[in-house]
Amino acid sequence: MTAISYLFAILSVACSAAYVGYFQMAPVSRARLATKTGATACLAIFAFTIGSSFILVTALALATVADAMKASRSEHGYVGSMGIFLFVNLLIALDIYVYHWVGFQAIFVQVAALVGICAGYTILIWPYLGAHRKIVLPYTVSVLLIFILAMGSSMDAAMLKVGAVLIVICNGLLGIEMMMFNRSYMILRMLGPVIWLSYYFGLVLVVLGTFPVNG
Repeated sequence: MTAISYLFAILSVACSAAYVGYFQMAPVSRARLATKTGATACLAIFAFTIGSSFILVTALALATVADAMKASRSEHGYVGSMGIFLFVNLLIALDIYVYHWVGFQAIFVQVAALVGICAGYTILIWPYLGAHRKIVLPYTVSVLLIFILAMGSSMDAAMLKVGAVLIVICNGLLGIEMMMFNRSYMILRMLGPVIWLSYYFGLVLVVLGTFPVNG
């Protein structure tokens, strides 16, 4: 890693800390937008400087756009961000498949269990999703795809696998957030930091877990 890599890593962590520590529950503002998008944008630049694949860097760049849309706290922005995050997940899954997939190994039980849990969870929250229903099913499939491919990656990709688990946790909590969208400030205040931290560190571990294998 170069000095530039470390600089953008520090900037990414600083933006993430500022966002989750103060701006997340603050009113919509330019500073709030800057810290949220700054965390993922700097992570994308960090990934580029350490030689991550074009696929992964593109996924992180799109995640920055999705974060900007979600920061508006509008229904339209929320649904739009979910659509972009769907492509983010597919690109991450593609990156894992191209560079790190080695086979299913002994993950059938884990995958079957997770698929069952996700199916049951989707059925549980389905009545509360409203306009989000059209995006939930393909989005859930994309998250499962990341998990399945990460679990089938090489044995030395431990951080990648943990990152995939954090992404699954993040999206499970995101389902609750969609149910409670603009309905319960208390629940959003409790879930918000956990969702952001699992999302952000999931991406961080995916980046670190794929370094320096990516070409």
